[in-house]
Amino acid sequence: MNQSRDMIDEKAEQAGIAEPVVVDEALLKSLTPNEYLKSLGVTLDKRIENLLWLFNATRIEKTEHEQSKTVYKLPFVILTGPFVREDLIVIRAKVETDTNGQRNITLQEDVKIPEEE
Repeated sequence: MNQSRDMIDEKAEQAGIAEPVVVDEALLKSLTPNEYLKSLGVTLDKRIENLLWLFNATRIEKTEHEQSKTVYKLPFVILTGPFVREDLIVIRAKVETDTNGQRNITLQEDVKIPEEE
């Protein structure tokens, strides 16, 4: 489950995100595919990559005034199991500036929307 910070920052850079990115453990757990999905080619790396592209696209879409916003909520659909189904999770992306003026991004699971029975 331990995703390399360098790997996440590399994927963030590829998605056009200059700031360091942290993905919290609870979100990593939700994004981690089960063994059956892994056998179908679903990977945690690809899910993180897709999430980072979505975050950056959402941020770029905002007007210049809105880009100073520090919290974004992103809907993100993931396949889950043991039976394959889609779950919608809402991800909170917090952009903060530390005491050195460095901007950092933290991605957390905000809420999981249960599938209707």
